[in-house]
Amino acid sequence: MPLSIGFLAQYVGPMNLTTRPASPPSGPPPDDTLEGLLPPRRRRTGAAVAVLAVLLLLVAWLSPQLLRPSIWSGNGGGALTTFTNPGPQVLTTTVTDTESWLPFTVQEVGDVPGARVVDAWLVTGAEARAAERGFGVTPATVEDYLAEVLQAPQEARLPRRVPSGAPVALLVLWEIEDCGALEQNAEPVATLRNAIGATTNDTLPSFAAPDPGLLAAPQAPNADADIDVCPGG
Repeated sequence: MPLSIGFLAQYVGPMNLTTRPASPPSGPPPDDTLEGLLPPRRRRTGAAVAVLAVLLLLVAWLSPQLLRPSIWSGNGGGALTTFTNPGPQVLTTTVTDTESWLPFTVQEVGDVPGARVVDAWLVTGAEARAAERGFGVTPATVEDYLAEVLQAPQEARLPRRVPSGAPVALLVLWEIEDCGALEQNAEPVATLRNAIGATTNDTLPSFAAPDPGLLAAPQAPNADADIDVCPGG
């Protein structure tokens, strides 16, 4: 028996134990940031919201050119021609460049205190320049004047579609209803329809409306004697 125990002790004896290093876990390294705590679907949603926010900011920056077109660019000129047969009537001409990246439609021009719009026409491109050159032409009637400066007055009557960024000439015929009610520097408002069909208002320069100072010009020194729509106004 002692031999058996001794043999077992000798057999068991000291043992050399070896250990293998643990293998690294498979897959990407752990993300210890706050974003890593979110599930993948939540992270994708957050990225989509960020992209949408950038797109909304871009649309807001571009919207004046896309959604709010304008006839009046801030640069241009105008003229006023009077007619007394029939009358008293005033034809204003505004020449400018439009502000829009897309075509739009000019629907109408609104009245101002003391004067109402009888009719309005709009031409573009070369016709606009011809209307500008026609400032010095003053026939006796509106029809004769339009025949001088417009190629096709019936086709130019509002509502009128306008190409983007085109030079335009807007001619508005006004009937003077009350010289005393006319306001200095009154700014008429045009109604426009943008590329997506929405209606917007566009404020025109004051010389697009009858100017009481010019209409009363016969009372001023060196005045044009032909301007007698509101004499003594």
